[in-house]
Amino acid sequence: MNTEQKIKREIESLLSIAEYQGITKRTVDYHVGNLLSKLDVKSRKELFGLTTETALFAS
Repeated sequence: MNTEQKIKREIESLLSIAEYQGITKRTVDYHVGNLLSKLDVKSRKELFGLTTETALFAS
C-alpha cells in the first residue's frame, strides 16, 4: 500500500469516527487546517509523513 492509499484510509477512518461522534466533516477539516498551519506543513500527505516520522522516533 502506498502513502496516498494510507492517507486516504486514515482520513476515511477519522471521518467515520467523527460521524459516529456527531462531528461534521467541516469541523474535522477546520481542525486539520489548524494542524497544518501550526506545524507549518502544506498538505495532509505532508502532515501524515510528519506524524509517521514522529511516531517512529517515539517508539
